[in-house]
Amino acid sequence: MDTWSILFATPLFAYRPPSAAFFSFYTPYLIVPFAALLGRRYGVSGVVSIALGGLVLVPSISGHWGGIGGSPALYLIALAVAAIAATPRPLAECLRWPEEDRAAWWLGFAAPFLLVLYVGVGGGRPPGGALQPSFGFGFSPLGYFLLFVLGARGVRPTSLLLGLVAAAALGWTLTLNGVFMRSQSALYVSISPLQPSTVLGALAMVFAGAAASAFLSERALNKFWQRPYWVVVALVLLWFGPRPISAIPVDVEFVRVIYILQVAAALPLAAFMAGLLRGARGVIFVTALVAGLTLVWTLVVLVMEDSLGGRFNLGGVALEAPFVAAAFGVMGAKAAEFRSGQVDFRMLRLPTFLALLFLLALGATLAILGEGGPVRTTLAALFVLGVIAVVIAAVRLHRAMAAKGLAITSEKWAPFVVILGVVGSVVANLPVVGGQLKQLFVLVLLPLSLFSSWAKAELRNAFDGEIDGEALAFMLVAAAVYLIVFVATVRGVWRIGPKIYTDVSRIIAFLRQWRQGRVA
Repeated sequence: MDTWSILFATPLFAYRPPSAAFFSFYTPYLIVPFAALLGRRYGVSGVVSIALGGLVLVPSISGHWGGIGGSPALYLIALAVAAIAATPRPLAECLRWPEEDRAAWWLGFAAPFLLVLYVGVGGGRPPGGALQPSFGFGFSPLGYFLLFVLGARGVRPTSLLLGLVAAAALGWTLTLNGVFMRSQSALYVSISPLQPSTVLGALAMVFAGAAASAFLSERALNKFWQRPYWVVVALVLLWFGPRPISAIPVDVEFVRVIYILQVAAALPLAAFMAGLLRGARGVIFVTALVAGLTLVWTLVVLVMEDSLGGRFNLGGVALEAPFVAAAFGVMGAKAAEFRSGQVDFRMLRLPTFLALLFLLALGATLAILGEGGPVRTTLAALFVLGVIAVVIAAVRLHRAMAAKGLAITSEKWAPFVVILGVVGSVVANLPVVGGQLKQLFVLVLLPLSLFSSWAKAELRNAFDGEIDGEALAFMLVAAAVYLIVFVATVRGVWRIGPKIYTDVSRIIAFLRQWRQGRVA
């Protein structure tokens, strides 16, 4: 594939898959590290690609198939990051904006207001499950980004403190009096109360920006960031904050919960700083930490929901978290090149492997769990333990073969594992897949209905008497996805099969020799 083709991949990050039970996969966060990649690699062309392709993120269009866009703040952040990455100036100089002290003071005062401000256009849900276009601008990601930049530039604590106090007073006063509540009929402005978790996130952004500037300028870090791994763990906890301990319920009109944890922006911040301050090891650390937390919490949610019958709201599981951690960590590690010029990225193959292994293990675990029950839960736990055992055995086998000069290269194995995951997911969900394929038989009836009365009657029966154009379009998309997956799988097996067969033959031969040596 031509490397220039990635310039046209920006709109892919605008798609938001529909939530499945307790799980979600929110891709727009990944546009920020992708913008850094395009800006650094392609310069002005990368910035233009983000500017044009990222426009898809501004409006929001949703339906039963998921959604597109709805992240205008992330679009502006990605555009700024692409421009910073494309500039030939050192990164430390780019983080000195704004240059005037007065402008910095007022921006520091105004930034907390962005954390509680939301502007949107209301509108009820269209009947019949039709498309639902809307527009909403949540300023909080932009506010966090501005606080990070101001922290790197050096913001006066007085301006930030006054801004936090003023934003808290305004938000809580309006909320407790029922003012600026969202309207669903016209343009509206919503100012939410400033939560304690938001204040923690704002302070974390300022301190992290100051630490990043000090690191890039080769100055001493503040005491808060002299032990970065502990700070990264704290930030991941601030992001993760499981529902039972992240909020305090209160019996106040218009305010039901006070949040002390759960700040979405804390995860990208933790990953970026881990990569910046500790390079590839930091990326591996934060990716493994997030992947482990997500996997453990997935099992907790499934088991607790099954045993407690939904009496406790444990929240959802963000499946994109390991990918976000790895992507922002790599962005931070690449930013460290501006100072040292030496970052060992050979170790970054491990986060990709961990994220891939996490998704495969999670998908298979969910397939095993099925309708729940103690037997399926036990099988799912045994499967996870089996995956861990296979990984450990594979690592030991690789080292033993390398010691004998028979090392197996990793070439072709990553796509082979992906193919195994796809095939395993299809087999584990065979009844569901079979039902969907049976429904897609309607697409065969569609061309036949042009000249066959029988096919036309069967087609109308499939749609209960009246053909639904939106449902038909959804079937076409589903058929295209199945076809793409099938072709990619067959093509992948054809290309990687010989290499995998050769490697497996070498492994079998080595194990036979090793066994004979042990017996002898």
